[in-house]
Amino acid sequence: QRQQNTAAHPTLFSTTTTGHTTMLNLSPEDTQPGPEEPPLSFQPATSSVSGGSVDEQADPESAQLLQQTRKRRYRKPGLVLGALSSLAVVVISTDARGYLPFSTASSALADGPQRRLDSGRRAESKKELLERYRHWREDTHYKTERVRQSLAKERSAIAAEHKLTTGFDNLDLEGAEVNFMMPKRPHSRAKLSWGESLLPEESEFESTIEENPWIESARTWRDTGARKKQKLVVIGGLPRSGSTLLEVFFSRYEEYVSFLKFPPNNQNTMEGLDLGHWPGELLGYGGSGQFYRKMCGVDEEGKLARKTLHRTGRQKDLVDRTRKASFDAWKSWNFSKPVLVEKDPPNLLRMQLFEKVFGETHDVFPIFTLKHPLEIGSAYDCDPHSEERLEITQNWLNCHTPWIHDLKFLRNYLVVPYEAWFLNITEVVTTISRYLNLPVPHDEGRRLVLWNPSKHFKLDRTAYAPCYRSHPEKFKHIHKSLASMEKDYLKYGYDLTNSAIFKQPNSFVLCKLDGKPCSDLAL
Repeated sequence: QRQQNTAAHPTLFSTTTTGHTTMLNLSPEDTQPGPEEPPLSFQPATSSVSGGSVDEQADPESAQLLQQTRKRRYRKPGLVLGALSSLAVVVISTDARGYLPFSTASSALADGPQRRLDSGRRAESKKELLERYRHWREDTHYKTERVRQSLAKERSAIAAEHKLTTGFDNLDLEGAEVNFMMPKRPHSRAKLSWGESLLPEESEFESTIEENPWIESARTWRDTGARKKQKLVVIGGLPRSGSTLLEVFFSRYEEYVSFLKFPPNNQNTMEGLDLGHWPGELLGYGGSGQFYRKMCGVDEEGKLARKTLHRTGRQKDLVDRTRKASFDAWKSWNFSKPVLVEKDPPNLLRMQLFEKVFGETHDVFPIFTLKHPLEIGSAYDCDPHSEERLEITQNWLNCHTPWIHDLKFLRNYLVVPYEAWFLNITEVVTTISRYLNLPVPHDEGRRLVLWNPSKHFKLDRTAYAPCYRSHPEKFKHIHKSLASMEKDYLKYGYDLTNSAIFKQPNSFVLCKLDGKPCSDLAL
């Protein structure tokens, strides 16, 4: 059709190209009908870049189009193609100031055979669309059913796990209480809050980077735009007391928390001392071997026999060597994340040392784990009258007596009893999140299924106070040796006659920030 029109009206369809703009050379004579064309239904409009005129009575549609074009003249220049009834109207930009409207006649779009052909194609397209819709509906129904089944299974799991935190069969929980008294932080996470410090400028560090290589990690953290110090979470507690449970819990904070990376042959313990080369004064803590005697046994003077276990950081030489050894061993941390996490059982008695090692570059946030001495160490005999349990109970006190003394000198700390995960897991999760100034998970910890790529934990009722369940009568009539330590254990919130309950300790608070009990922070 374009070729026919061009041959009939060479002047009308001749073009002039200037820069990026193509203009049609129009004249009133060029708009006269040819011998084989129907007469045009409008008079030619005198158009220019700045405006034009159209007889509104003779051609109201073209006048309306021209008016709309004038309204768009200051828009971005370009090619606009429109169809107005049987008229084909093209608007082409002449320059940055406006548009040049023009119009021409067009022939019929299709004849009879073409219409029948189009009708057949539409019928085929309709059949194809119906078939595609049927397949889509079946596929959608299948996917919807799978999602519905998956959600129903998840709801059942959540309901079953949430039931664990609301009550326990055959357990006397009267007097059990878990209250960390951690208030909600008054400011947003971007502002300085309890337990946090400003990140020093490069010139404000007291040590050089040779003396303290952790300044390099502080530089990386500052490059992210941070103004507060990076948090270093150090987890410590007797083996089998719940420290790994904390590590797995932190795995839900991948956006905020960085863990150490371990080789494939060390995916079970995942303890910081397993990496690198450390000073001899920090090596070997004994573990839970020989009823915890290797770790917490005492000498003739009643002091811990393992001298490498309890470290307060008073020796400056040890502080300097620990800085260099820890930086070489823990380089696998992502220093651009706000929280770095490390766990090791001997950290229970080394928090003062870590505050001096990392205090210049990081805010240290210790987290301690506790577990009832008659329940800790599942590999040992559960009978509270057995020689094994009697020795474990004494060794437990040997390690935690100096620990209570260390708590007085720590700026920040949080104590998380193992029993609290069962008695009030929502309180535990909320407290940990507020303690570290992290967002509280949406489920508020109601689910007791915690996992990471290398470990999977599913806590159920059988994991809570199994020794008390198996020997309830023997717990009511405790051994004379245990009776002599009963008052000592009340300091920690434990009752030796009922290992299923935890009460508020009377010798220390469970949470402290900036040297104050968390219960006093909101005052």
